[in-house]
Amino acid sequence: MSEVMDPTQRAILNTIHANPDDDLPRLVFADWLEEFGTKEDQQRACSIRDMIQVKDLPLGWVWIKHKKILIDALYHRGFVHTIRCTMAQWEQHGPSICDQHPVERVVITDKEPLATSDRGFLWMFTSYGLGNDAPPVLPNKLVDPAVYQLFFDTLDEAKDWLSLRCIETARAKANQLTTCDLPG
Repeated sequence: MSEVMDPTQRAILNTIHANPDDDLPRLVFADWLEEFGTKEDQQRACSIRDMIQVKDLPLGWVWIKHKKILIDALYHRGFVHTIRCTMAQWEQHGPSICDQHPVERVVITDKEPLATSDRGFLWMFTSYGLGNDAPPVLPNKLVDPAVYQLFFDTLDEAKDWLSLRCIETARAKANQLTTCDLPG
C-alpha cells in the first residue's frame, strides 16, 4: 500500500477501527484490496477472508515486517490485534501500524511498573525525565511539574493501562499524519 492512502481505503479502515467486532467492514476492505490493490494486497484480501472464516482458530504470534523492521504481532480476523515490541519500536512504528490496523493491545517488552509493598504497582515519571523505567507515552501535560504517580492493584491492570495509553497516543499521531496526507 502506498504512503498516501486512497480516500475510500481510508474510510473503510476508519469504519473497521470504529467497529472492531464487525466482520462486514473487514470483508468490504478485502473486496476493495482485491479490486484496486496490488498482487500483495490481493493476497492480503484472501488472508482477511480466510481468517474471518476460521475466527475461532487459536491465534499464534507472527513476525510482521514493518518499514524494514520485524515486529511480533497477533492477527485476528485479518488484522493485527496485538503487538509485542519495545517502547522505542512502538514509538517509531505504532502510529503507522494503528493507522492500518485496529490494534487492541500492545505489550511493551522493556517497561515494567514498580512493585510496591503496600500499594500494588506503580508507574512513576517526572516532567524532566522518566522515573522507574516509565514509558514516554505517559501523559505529557502534568499538573505537578515534580513527580506524577499512578498506582494499580495488579500487574495486569498496570500493563492494561499502559497498553491503552500506547494505543491512544499512536492513534492520535496517526490521525495527525493522516490529516497531513489529505489534499487541500
